[in-house]
Amino acid sequence: MHGLALGPGGFPRAELVVWTDNVDDAYAMLMEKGVPSVSAPHDFLSSLRAAWVMDPDGNPVEIVSRLYAQPKSPDSKPKETT
Repeated sequence: MHGLALGPGGFPRAELVVWTDNVDDAYAMLMEKGVPSVSAPHDFLSSLRAAWVMDPDGNPVEIVSRLYAQPKSPDSKPKETT
């Protein structure tokens, strides 16, 4: 699913998509709680930021937001363009 390596057992039965205002903060909170990571936060397509974690049954959970909705933290640096 989305080209993610999900481990043994083949394809997941389902994927849950959770929209949030800040993918990085949500992902960090889940990592602190010991939730297994599938893919760290990254820009996805041209307008989304996404990360994937695994639910207790082994299904992927996508955490996603629109790039323009990402609040800037006080210590964030502007993205470089090439």
